[in-house]
This record gives sequence, structure tokens and C-alpha cells, in this order.
Amino acid sequence: MFSNPKKVFLLTGFVLFQAGFPDLQVSEEARPAEGEALEKVLETALAVCRKKMPEYSPADSKAVAALAEKTAREHRVNSIASLAAALAKTKPVTLEQQLVPYCTIPPQPADESEAKKWVKKRKGIIEIATSCYLGFLYEKALPPTAAPKGGKFAKKELRLAANAPQWIVVKKASLEGPREEVLACLAGIHASALKKIGENTGAAAFADERLGQFPQRNSLPALAQAMAQVNEGETRAALEKACGKNARAAEDFFYSTLMERFGHAPYVDTESVGRAFPQLKIPKPRGRIAGAAKKKQ
Repeated sequence: MFSNPKKVFLLTGFVLFQAGFPDLQVSEEARPAEGEALEKVLETALAVCRKKMPEYSPADSKAVAALAEKTAREHRVNSIASLAAALAKTKPVTLEQQLVPYCTIPPQPADESEAKKWVKKRKGIIEIATSCYLGFLYEKALPPTAAPKGGKFAKKELRLAANAPQWIVVKKASLEGPREEVLACLAGIHASALKKIGENTGAAAFADERLGQFPQRNSLPALAQAMAQVNEGETRAALEKACGKNARAAEDFFYSTLMERFGHAPYVDTESVGRAFPQLKIPKPRGRIAGAAKKKQ
């Protein structure tokens, strides 16, 4: 895996991912940080983060999942095309109205200066709930290849650590700490792992080339329209040619990046967490934008 020398930086050093949730203990390590071992660490990190993000979100994860399940049944969501069709029939205002009752939103303060902060916080909470809803639908359209496998890890913490050429990162949180801190860590680990998968598989370059045609917008209708323009069969064939054995991971990167480009990623991002919980003082990373590499040339 990750064997194409034209697309992959040869990594050494190590990458470690560990999670000690009560119902899911995982410990994966790649030393040196390359090949199939590295792929397993990254894909395990993504799977665990996506599974646990809804549980630690400021929303009723079971209710949000049930709403997504209802949508999936009504629109027979089992592909990217059917997901696009379902989203095209979804009114953003209606979706927000459906999700708000499931969100834990603090009462609006009477003080006008505090009210402005409350509006921003409310927006972040609803964004998180929306991301979880879209994540449940996205799994119907592009099912994960495998569920995260449990292991033995006694510490009640979450951690991603990497010390390799061109990648040094340490992200960790105590699972006994505030739920919002765990959610922030899940979002940060997910972002780091997804970015590295994009680089290592060649999917980032592929996405830059294919998605640069779409203007970056925060719009659910525009996302549905863009998704409908993507030919799934042709895209899958092109990814298999460009990324080889890593085509499935690259496919996930491509479509999740497409959704993120239109402000509706199928996972919780750090910016939404920062809006919902400003006390965490989360940096505001610009992130990667598909087509950015092409613009620099």
C-alpha cells in the first residue's frame, strides 16, 4: 500500500493512534510509518473518529441517526447519485428545524453583547448536528469498508502521535474530561488523518484536479448539484488507475472533500467545534481547498 513513488513521500519514524473508550479500545502503530501498517493506523483513526463524533456531539445522536435513516429509506440512498438526489430535495431551513429539537442549545441570554456570542454558539451546535446527520447518510451512500476493530488499551484517553518526515503531530484528550474537549480532539485527529491519507494515496492531487472546477460555497443545494455532476463509475475507475490498491480510501477522501468544499462535510470539523465551544480556544486552520495546488502554479 502507498507504493506509488510518484505520489508518496517515503516516511520513516512512527505513527501511533490509541483510543480507550469504554466500548471501544484501539491501539495501532506503524513503525516505520509507511506501507500497509501506516494505512491501517490512518484508516482506523478515521473509522473511530467518525463512529464516536456523534456520541460526543451536543445533540441526541440516536435521534439524529433515526432522522437520517428515515431520509435514507424515503430516497433509497445507496449511492452518491441517490445521496445527491436526496440532498437536492432537502430544504436547509427545514433540516435545521428538524435538528434543533435534538440539539443541546443554552438559553438565549438577555444581555445584547452576550446574545451575539450565543448566536455564533448556536450556529456551531447546529452545524455539528448537521454534520452528524450527513455522516449517517454518507455511510449509506459509501459504506465504510470495515468497522473499527477493538483491541486492548487500558488508558481512558484518545491520542494521535506522529514523528516522521513532513509529519509531526500530537493530539490527545482525556476521555474523563469535558465532552466538548473529546469532540474537539476527535475532529482534530480526523482532520490530520484524512489529510495524510489524501497525500499518501494521491487522492489529494486527484481532488485538486477534479474539484477545482467547483467554486467553494457554503450551500446544500449547490452541493447536491455538484454531486449529481460526478460520474461515480468513471470517478472510481480513474481513482483505481491513479491510486491503485488505495482506491477505496481515495474515493472516501474525494467525496468527503467535495462535501467539505460546499460547507457540508459528513464529519465534524474543528471550525464548527470552535464556534460551538469558544472556551476551547481552537485555532482556525484554513484547511486544504481542492484546486488550491493548481492555483499556485
